Amino acid sequence: MMKLLKLFEDIFMPRIRGNFYKLFIIIKYFSYKSKISKSTIIRMEKGSKIIIGKNSRVVELGKIILNKNAILTIGNNTSIDRLSEIIVEEDSKLEIGDNVFIGSNSNIRVTGECTVGNDCRLAQFVSLINGNYGFRDKNILIRKQDYQRGKLVIKDDVWIGLSVTILANTIIGKGAVIGAGSVITKDVLDYYIVVGNPPRIIGNRE
Repeated sequence: MMKLLKLFEDIFMPRIRGNFYKLFIIIKYFSYKSKISKSTIIRMEKGSKIIIGKNSRVVELGKIILNKNAILTIGNNTSIDRLSEIIVEEDSKLEIGDNVFIGSNSNIRVTGECTVGNDCRLAQFVSLINGNYGFRDKNILIRKQDYQRGKLVIKDDVWIGLSVTILANTIIGKGAVIGAGSVITKDVLDYYIVVGNPPRIIGNRE
């Protein structure tokens, strides 16, 4: 019996919590004008939380997975486009600011803390990967090593182009522009324009 209860808790309860949250958003629609598509999959482990501001939306066929004690905050007037996937690991936080657009097929995976500032624009197929497999000890299988937590910060008014990947422990400065296809592993200063893999500075915004 205990095994059956544990199975129910592990498999069904996260989806049930997600469906209750979607119902809650539908009920609050007339005061908040926020929407989460019925086709968006939401799984919420015990202790997880979603906070969504006014006039924001998560459109169809997306996926939001919040593991134990994970927190997702979405600001006002923010849109997450179709087929995007957000995964926030245990005891981790993702904060998305006001007036943000996240393009379709984007992929955000947070182990630790990740912040997307106000007025940012993320194109399609953008990946924000905040965390990494442990791999230093060759005598231990990679899958058995502790996952490394990180911190990723994208400041206000940043434009991130198509198919950009931004990895853990980086800061993207205010007003920066990241060109399509770039892979970012180091900090980018305010208002710099960066492109490529490895990335190179091609200018700055005046």
